[in-house]
Amino acid sequence: MRRSGLAMFGWMVWLAAVAAGAEPYREQAQAGTIPWSGYWWPLREGGLVGPLSKYDQATGRAAVAWEKANRLMGPNVPSWQGFCHAWAASSIMETEPRQTRTWGDGRGQRLALAIGDQKGMLAACHTDDVANSYGQRFNEGGSEEARQDIAPDALWRVLKLYLEKQKVPLVVDIEPGPEVWNFPVYAYEVQSDGSGDGPHSAVLTLWMVDDGVPPDYVGSQVRRLTYTFRYTMRGGAVVLGSGRWTGRSQQDHPDFVWFPYLPRAENPEVQYNAVRQLLGQASPAPVPTPPAPPRPPEVVSRPQPGPRPNDPVASPVLTPVELAALVVNRTSSFPLDVTVDRFDGGKYRPGEPISVQVTSGQAGFLYLFYVDHRGNLTLLYPPPGHPGRIEAHTPTNVPGPNDDFVFCT
Repeated sequence: MRRSGLAMFGWMVWLAAVAAGAEPYREQAQAGTIPWSGYWWPLREGGLVGPLSKYDQATGRAAVAWEKANRLMGPNVPSWQGFCHAWAASSIMETEPRQTRTWGDGRGQRLALAIGDQKGMLAACHTDDVANSYGQRFNEGGSEEARQDIAPDALWRVLKLYLEKQKVPLVVDIEPGPEVWNFPVYAYEVQSDGSGDGPHSAVLTLWMVDDGVPPDYVGSQVRRLTYTFRYTMRGGAVVLGSGRWTGRSQQDHPDFVWFPYLPRAENPEVQYNAVRQLLGQASPAPVPTPPAPPRPPEVVSRPQPGPRPNDPVASPVLTPVELAALVVNRTSSFPLDVTVDRFDGGKYRPGEPISVQVTSGQAGFLYLFYVDHRGNLTLLYPPPGHPGRIEAHTPTNVPGPNDDFVFCT
């Protein structure tokens, strides 16, 4: 890469945020909402059959029959398998049920829906969500290199992009081995011994919401986990791929991270709109967050194993989050700030125009790429015959006012 500034759109958003210097560096961010705690519905105990039996009674559908025909349940199922991935996604995307509801059919039949019933129905709506995923799930027999994924610098990038930039929580699998323990993370902190060029040691702290609660629990039971890692700075930027877990974090660190953005039930008998109507929700909404939630105490014990999710489904780029997180696997050593016109965490409709604003620390050439769900790269900018030149410290809009092209989802 030329030092004159070949600026690549993608992870540069976060790399520009670390200023050079010899003083200790500290970075904190918190999402705009705190997820809620819920039960993880272990398959040994029947999974979601309890809540779905009431769903069937109210709707006339056959969700329980599908569960029994398509899932292994009972004492022979591994103790950690269940639906923590579905609870975690629903706690990010849905309003927390806080009181018992009574359903009536208008002909005298009434059905009490406990808080746990309602949370279970919401979890059933999120068993197969469309999601953006970062890092690869470790499977039995995987290599040591696979066990070290997700690398700490990559995790830092994702946390910064979603929690700081987007103000939305993420789901993190905190178990590096073949088991999967999903928890929604809403805040993080990185403390480093410096931010100047060279190697550095850092501590990463994650605040997440726990699922070790009874089904009818209301609120957010918080836990905190801490990890250590090292990385390298060069020219005011974190060197891509330089992160390594250290100490006990080499064997105990997050495995992969994902962000659900489209509800999807694996069970075809579970209809999202029917559940929303049954629970009296016109539409999902975030739980209000206090301005300054208390920092939780350190949790020294490991969490109980959570459920095993389906691997998050890869999908084409349709959200501002995905547009801002294109992985081009290259970087440069000067600041580059990139924003998308509607950087609010919402979803773009297919065919909706997109504009990008870029401010670079050095003059150079800008290249924007699209990455599809198979990892294939497509050059979006500059178009043929366009120089793609940008000036230092000057905001550049793409497309510009005189350009004869547009970007669309």
